[in-house]
Amino acid sequence: MFLGQFEHQMDEKNRIAIPARFRDRFEAPALLTASPDGCIAVYTREGYESAYAEILALPTQASAGRTARRRFFGQTHEVKKDAQGRLVIPAALIAHAGLKKDVVAVGAGEWFEYWDKDAWAVQDAALAAEAG
Repeated sequence: MFLGQFEHQMDEKNRIAIPARFRDRFEAPALLTASPDGCIAVYTREGYESAYAEILALPTQASAGRTARRRFFGQTHEVKKDAQGRLVIPAALIAHAGLKKDVVAVGAGEWFEYWDKDAWAVQDAALAAEAG
């Protein structure tokens, strides 16, 4: 499971470190996709297969099923980590998540997410308010 929060910085080449405790899970390429929540979801191959099984279960006869497939599969990128344990984030995903320099990696169980630090602060405050 991916747990915890970690602050990182995106460099001028659009690279972000995978949190150190997660790196060994990414010997195969990471699968990055645009999350509907405004962040980037980062999956291992196994985690991605679990997520895509849910998408494949949606009926293709319904427009919602076709839309979900297009969003999920059409916005996914395979990215190999470099020797320093960083991922080069595709420009489309940077734009989707509004990433600037300061980034927070947030564990979400079967995947983790990259959030712009300011956007995460808003999201985190909303989660805290929801929890009461």
